[in-house]
Amino acid sequence: MKKYVFLCMISFFTLIGCKQQVAIPEGYYAYENSEVEKALEGLSFNPETPEFVPIQVDFIISDQYVVNDTNQEAVDISFYSQENDLLTFQAVEGEFKNLIDGDPIKLEGEISGSYIDNNFAKTLHWSKAGISYKLVYRSGIVKKEEVSNKITKSELVRVAESFQS
Repeated sequence: MKKYVFLCMISFFTLIGCKQQVAIPEGYYAYENSEVEKALEGLSFNPETPEFVPIQVDFIISDQYVVNDTNQEAVDISFYSQENDLLTFQAVEGEFKNLIDGDPIKLEGEISGSYIDNNFAKTLHWSKAGISYKLVYRSGIVKKEEVSNKITKSELVRVAESFQS
């Protein structure tokens, strides 16, 4: 009996120590987290990352940089699908410069942000804990009537709400 209790306690504490994994909702996709973690290495700030994305990722391209005319460190991670759809995740310590105001949104009912759909790209941006985030989706399809049917505002919001550190 003591062995059983001991094994249960070890299992319990092991589970507590593990990072909580979010179940990926239907219609969303996992991506290679190690590539994103590698892209974040060396940053002086620690941005959260999405648990899932709304496109099936074929490859990831990333870039760390300093925003022109500032000392703001930033990261840009682009997820590409085989159909050439693009979801770009950007994070900057502080605020993005020269953002165009869009429709106000709320993430998880408490974080204010903005959404813009200009028929070429759908952009969602918000700030949390001194870090500004931006998700930009561009369809690989160039016909205007087909682009609007790919990724919706609510899908981008759901991805944004999945961000975790």
